[in-house]
Amino acid sequence: MEAAVLLLVAGLLIGLALARWRRRRLVARSRREGRAGADAAWRILDRAGYRVLATEVSRKGIFLVDGEAKEFTVRADAVAARWFRRYVVEVKGGREAASLDNRDTRRQLLEYALVFRSRGVLLVDVPAGKIRRVEFPG
Repeated sequence: MEAAVLLLVAGLLIGLALARWRRRRLVARSRREGRAGADAAWRILDRAGYRVLATEVSRKGIFLVDGEAKEFTVRADAVAARWFRRYVVEVKGGREAASLDNRDTRRQLLEYALVFRSRGVLLVDVPAGKIRRVEFPG
């Protein structure tokens, strides 16, 4: 009986260790892919004549709830410039996320335009190698 309990505990500990190892591996792979995607995005922007001024740029935004100000922070992938105009840059590595048919992507770009007070947001579709300039009139 004691041997069975010891085997069960050992199996659980080994299983937990394997799960942690697998999770660390997935996180590390995701970070590598993210860095590779960002590097590709900077090359795409450079080839199109944009100059990346800063990466991972944070700004604070404010909204009112029943008249009370609430603060939040957004972080854009970059700020870039071309022909005396500055743009907020969002990099997307997946086809669906890079689509402007994707509601979450549109909302994210609109939030960037409002918080950064930018007329234009650049959406870099890394898999397609394309840059879309998205503007919100008004």
